[in-house]
Amino acid sequence: LELIYFLVLIKYTYNNLLLVIRDRQSSDMHYMNVENQNRLIIFEGLSCAGKSTLVDYIASINRYICVARAIPRDLPNPTPEYFMRNDEVKYAAAKNCPGIVLMDRGFLSTLVFYTVMEEVTPGFSGNKVKRWVEESLGKTIRRPDYYVYIDIPPEVSRERARQIGRPFDKRNLWMTHTERMKSQYEQCLGGLEADVPIIRLDGTVSLVSLQDELRKFIATLED
Repeated sequence: LELIYFLVLIKYTYNNLLLVIRDRQSSDMHYMNVENQNRLIIFEGLSCAGKSTLVDYIASINRYICVARAIPRDLPNPTPEYFMRNDEVKYAAAKNCPGIVLMDRGFLSTLVFYTVMEEVTPGFSGNKVKRWVEESLGKTIRRPDYYVYIDIPPEVSRERARQIGRPFDKRNLWMTHTERMKSQYEQCLGGLEADVPIIRLDGTVSLVSLQDELRKFIATLED
């Protein structure tokens, strides 16, 4: 009788253990599936290229799309640490979203900005940001599945900023060194980020045309 009881106990324990293992595997598989199915699209380009407008448009017609929002504008003298931390917060939010995730500027914007600042500001070093990118890639930040690069001439960027009344700040290199920013973007996209597919959009065409082109691209990801 004791032997029978012992065998029943072993079987009961074994079955419960299988349930725990299966439950854990199911949970792990769900997490892996979320990450595997997650497709991150980062919008990059000069100021006033239309990034935020296009992100908001695509999100408005696709309720299941997640959006990792851009930083607040006109911050009082933000530090490199602020932008790096803000990027990490956006990537953390994107990681937990299944499906398609749209991000308005990623680590590339931060890298471009502080690389140019190093070039034009005597005594300033961008090594902190460069080291952060090198050490954090694959950990707290990641390369996207696609870049959507909205291309506009530097003079168009500045003129649009003027038209919408954006305050001019000499510390804002996007306005004061726009040509350098565009050049640095091209260097990074063709070098550091060369393995990431780039969807290039002409930001000088009508907004309706941009929306239509982007909508068609998103539709290919949904198939």
